[in-house]
Amino acid sequence: MISDDDRKKFEYLYDKHKKLMLYISYKILKDLNLAEDATSDAFIRIYQNIYKIEDPDSPMTVSYIATIVRNASITLLNKRRKHIMEELPDSLEENFD
Repeated sequence: MISDDDRKKFEYLYDKHKKLMLYISYKILKDLNLAEDATSDAFIRIYQNIYKIEDPDSPMTVSYIATIVRNASITLLNKRRKHIMEELPDSLEENFD
């Protein structure tokens, strides 16, 4: 169970860094809808690990948040690429020499 202090800390981080996180994610994914999904995934990860954040205003916290959203974006990008590759029909493969 999350404490009231941790909940307030999370809300503060959300309000302060949501635009930065969306920007980082968009630069990786080049798609606003996917960037929003990755940012949401990152916020879930932050919420699950809020106890690791001592000072919400420290540069280490900003770096931690940026790393989480970058990794969430890359994970989403890799899943999307894998899905696209799986959808290619076998007939295309035969046309390549």
